[in-house]
Amino acid sequence: MFGFTFRINSLVLEKELKLRQTMSIMGLYDSAYWASWFIWEGFMAFLTSLLIVAFGTMFRDDVFMKNNIFLVFLLFFLFMISMVSFAFMISTLLSKSSSATTVGFFILAFGLVTVASVSSPEQSFIVIIL
Repeated sequence: MFGFTFRINSLVLEKELKLRQTMSIMGLYDSAYWASWFIWEGFMAFLTSLLIVAFGTMFRDDVFMKNNIFLVFLLFFLFMISMVSFAFMISTLLSKSSSATTVGFFILAFGLVTVASVSSPEQSFIVIIL
């Protein structure tokens, strides 16, 4: 979730500095711009999900030991991909990087409070990671 805040900030900062507009003038299509962001963030989501599953299994946490490893990996990976898409959407609505950081942390706090209020103590490991 911290990556979510940084992702929003980076996207809005590029828009604020008009870097995307400059790249568009140089001939870059919008689809290529968004695809490059999505491919990079997808790779990072894959790597992060892999590391979470590896360390969760290594430390023998119940969530990882009692469930299929592939499904747990898929859960983390798809959640991160959905957060990337949500960050893309939020970044189009904001115009200043300072407001992007504030909005990102409010979404982070809302997510943590929501997950902490509905999860059991056994799932605290996942809450801390996300």
